[in-house]
Amino acid sequence: MATVKRHHSLLHRHNSDRSKEQLTAPPSVFDGTDAVTAHKKVAVSRVVEAYDALRAENHSNSPTAEQSTPEDPFAFESLVISLPNGEVRTFKYFLRKWGCNQYPDPEFEEAVSSWRTQFEEAALKHFFRRITLWNESEDIMLAAKRQKAMDLKNGRRRDRASSLGKMWSRERGRSSDQENLRDELKQVTTREGLAQLLWTLLNDQTDPLCPELFEVCKEAVKAKYSIHTITTTQ
Repeated sequence: MATVKRHHSLLHRHNSDRSKEQLTAPPSVFDGTDAVTAHKKVAVSRVVEAYDALRAENHSNSPTAEQSTPEDPFAFESLVISLPNGEVRTFKYFLRKWGCNQYPDPEFEEAVSSWRTQFEEAALKHFFRRITLWNESEDIMLAAKRQKAMDLKNGRRRDRASSLGKMWSRERGRSSDQENLRDELKQVTTREGLAQLLWTLLNDQTDPLCPELFEVCKEAVKAKYSIHTITTTQ
C-alpha cells in the first residue's frame, strides 16, 4: 500500500523532512496529497474558482483579443503537448516536485530546463483548465444519471429526450472523440488528485509553485467577488 503524505491544512502545507519519509512506489492512479475527501473537494473548488477568475480578468483586459484556443487564454499545447506523452509527463513532473517517489525523466527535465518558470506557469494554467472542464463534464453526467433514475422510478423512459439526457450523450461522445487526450491523464490521476496536488504545491511555504501567478489568481478571485457583491446589493 502506498504511503500518503499528510498536511495539517489545505492552504498551508507544513514543513517536513522528506529524507525521513518512507517513500514507496506510487499508486497507479494518484488520488491526492492526503486521504481527507473534504480537502480534495475544496481543492477542486478552489482551482475552478481561480480559473474562472483568471478567464474573466483576461477577457476584461482584452475583450477582443484572439486566443490560442476557444475560451482558453493559456497556450500550453504549443509548449509541451507536442512532446511524446507531454501532458502525463508534465503531471509526473509536478509529482516529483511535490516529493512523490517517481522515476526521473532526464529528457523531459532537459527540455524544460531553459524556460522552467514559463513552463510551470503554462502547465499550471493548462491543468487548471483541464480540471475545470473535467468538473463540468462529470457534473453533467451525474445530473443526467440522477434524472434517468428519477424517470425510471416514475415509470418514464423519456430521458433521451430530456436536455440532461442529451448533454450526457454529448459528454459520452466527447469522451470517445478525445480518448487519446483525456484518458491518458485519467489513467494516472483523478480530477481531485490533480487539483489537490496543484493546490498543495501553490501553498507550499518552503518552495511554492508559481508564486507570482498564484498572487495574480488570488487578486483575480478578490476582484471577481467584489464585483458580485456590488451587483447583488444594487
